[in-house]
Amino acid sequence: MALCRSRRNYRFFFFFVLGANIVAFTVLCGSLMVCVSIAQAAAGSISMVIALAPVAIFLVIYTAIILMTVGGLLAYHVGLISKNLTTNESIKGVYAGRRNPHDRGVVANWRAFLALPWEGRGSYVTGDWEARHAAAAAAEARV
Repeated sequence: MALCRSRRNYRFFFFFVLGANIVAFTVLCGSLMVCVSIAQAAAGSISMVIALAPVAIFLVIYTAIILMTVGGLLAYHVGLISKNLTTNESIKGVYAGRRNPHDRGVVANWRAFLALPWEGRGSYVTGDWEARHAAAAAAEARV
């Protein structure tokens, strides 16, 4: 799993999860529209909807489950980006009770995630993040 989301492809991973949510939501809405239109034509008969559109019923259930799981993953990563945390830092609680030195505020964090070139943050264990943080702040001030 650590190889899946390294520092160079986190944007791609995030947009993959976002795209999966969009596709699941679109399929859910389309399947619900089919079920509702059949129910209206059949005067609200649920048995008729089940008989005429079993695939649509299956897709409603399936995409609802997918949205609950993948939607939670998207919400988790939106929170990480907003706080400028890595998954590892979040799970271990590295900055619990103290200020995260990488957090520049929600808007600046998202701007950095979407627009700035991705550069390594350094390790919070070795302390080399201080030099990288100063360099990143200087680069951001020039932008």
